[in-house]
Amino acid sequence: GIVSKIMSGNDEVAEGTYDYVLAVGEGGKSLGVAYTLTEINLLQTLDVVESGTMTARLAGTGNLTVSKELKLAERTETNGYNTYTGETTVALSGKLTAEANTLGHGDAYTSKLTVNSSGAFTNDGDNVIGSLESNGDLELNATLTIKGGDSNRISDDVKGSGVVVLESGKLTAQNSVKASDYKGDIVLGVTNGSGAELELNGL
Repeated sequence: GIVSKIMSGNDEVAEGTYDYVLAVGEGGKSLGVAYTLTEINLLQTLDVVESGTMTARLAGTGNLTVSKELKLAERTETNGYNTYTGETTVALSGKLTAEANTLGHGDAYTSKLTVNSSGAFTNDGDNVIGSLESNGDLELNATLTIKGGDSNRISDDVKGSGVVVLESGKLTAQNSVKASDYKGDIVLGVTNGSGAELELNGL
């Protein structure tokens, strides 16, 4: 593939890898080359400011910020799991939909998911994250595993029927949470004996 810098102003925030295939032109009378972005290596913070679907694999230690509406398309063993370990932030009025294995799988996962006020996050496939700070809307349609830490917090709407697994640390649900439309289970701790705590703050 061809590796190209992804810039934000004068800063290189990521590297993009492009693969190319032969493409037939209009009318079938010409032959050209089509380029497809297959992988993004995050170096700093990549702010996605356009709406669309991300089909490229995400790797690296940098961060991902979503400022519009973004869907992360499902990753598998065949097309490669996302392995980036930086933070994921849904900005004000942003919307992120994460299909399976796009935020994390196994021991490689985004270190923190932050959903800002008026932002929205939909978990549409099993994912792993390091910690959670949600002041926006959460829709949980599949299992979301939170590795742990003491700063996990939910402060706004929660709906869906997906399972939340808190492997360790504490998850605080503030009294502002509206969870009447949430039908999923919450699992605290894992089989190796690590403890986890759910705090219902004024609920």
